[in-house]
Amino acid sequence: MTDPTSDEEVFDTSDLEELSVEDFPGYFEEFGNRLYHSSLTAPYPLPVDTLEQERFRVQHNTLKLLIGNNYVGAIPQLLAQDQTRQKVVVDIGTGRGEWAIEMAADFPHVQFHGLDIVPISQRTDLPDNVQFELHDINEPTRFHDRSIDLVHARSVSMTVRDFRTIIYEAARLLRPGGIFYSGEWGRFPSLHPDLDADLSTLVPNFVNFFNVVTPALATRRGIHQISHLIPTMIRDTGLFSEITTQEFCMPIGPWQGDHRLKRCGSAYRACLGRYMEAFRRLLAETGLNDDQMDQLFELAEQDMKEVPGLIGVFYTCYARKA
Repeated sequence: MTDPTSDEEVFDTSDLEELSVEDFPGYFEEFGNRLYHSSLTAPYPLPVDTLEQERFRVQHNTLKLLIGNNYVGAIPQLLAQDQTRQKVVVDIGTGRGEWAIEMAADFPHVQFHGLDIVPISQRTDLPDNVQFELHDINEPTRFHDRSIDLVHARSVSMTVRDFRTIIYEAARLLRPGGIFYSGEWGRFPSLHPDLDADLSTLVPNFVNFFNVVTPALATRRGIHQISHLIPTMIRDTGLFSEITTQEFCMPIGPWQGDHRLKRCGSAYRACLGRYMEAFRRLLAETGLNDDQMDQLFELAEQDMKEVPGLIGVFYTCYARKA
């Protein structure tokens, strides 16, 4: 039988304390009837309220339907039961914790730690092998060097100004042979690879949305489009081997293929509509008023509804700690 790994072997327990409900308001601030994190160090620009968590829930389920699982690669082999110790996973930017909770059910012998900057994770009826805690990934975690088997980071590229912060922290945490898994959406318009057309002519309003948001993220938050660059960043550290990439094409709208892909497309298009609305605070900082934003979003959504062939690209990369 596997001996549980003690907390002291994995992280420093000296500053670990239970968060009370009374502490919650301090982690949030309100703007335009939406809730945002109140951190002074994290650049994350989107709301963290119920509406946004519902978007993430739908996006999580849709991505799982597209990929067929909560991971790609040799994760089952990595997390196979070890008779000498309990294996440990860290989920960066866990949100509500759907990924960690579902993985905990699939791997009940593994301990999962979900980290997020705000207290929005599930707090009741948690599996015994799941723990959530507050953490800003712009700061080092309290886990010990070479104590973690898998570091999972999905849809977290807007939580840091330099993604290498996450890569180097993962490298510090991972045991030799452990895996860093990254999954990020491309924040740009794309067409299915089988199609050939000029996007700026085909869907000018959809393109315009990204042309407005991309420089706003760069100038107001220091956030850049790096989803396709992560494998190179990992390779350049010299700390990882067996770097493997895979891209998944998510249809935008029910225009493609079988029932599964049509379900994915319908759900993902709805997610994108809510995603656009989530940028209101950032775009207000650039000087756009509500009427201008309404028009920007409505025209972009019209393109999504009327033009088949649009996709979102989900970039995955996993690498072993050397």
